Amino acid sequence: MAQKTNASSAKKSNFSVYTVKKGDTLSGIASNKGISLLKLKADNNLSHSRLKPGMKLKINKG
Repeated sequence: MAQKTNASSAKKSNFSVYTVKKGDTLSGIASNKGISLLKLKADNNLSHSRLKPGMKLKINKG
């Protein structure tokens, strides 16, 4: 019997991952990626704007 494909794993991700670099700001990343600051914070469950180098942020592709 064939295995069923999980629908969520079959879909392509709508997110890319951005690794924070020294000097980055949330507003700068949002601006460079063409998304709103509020959306970037919401997608990453951030209630603050503090970033640390090496931190991984999800960037919504669409």
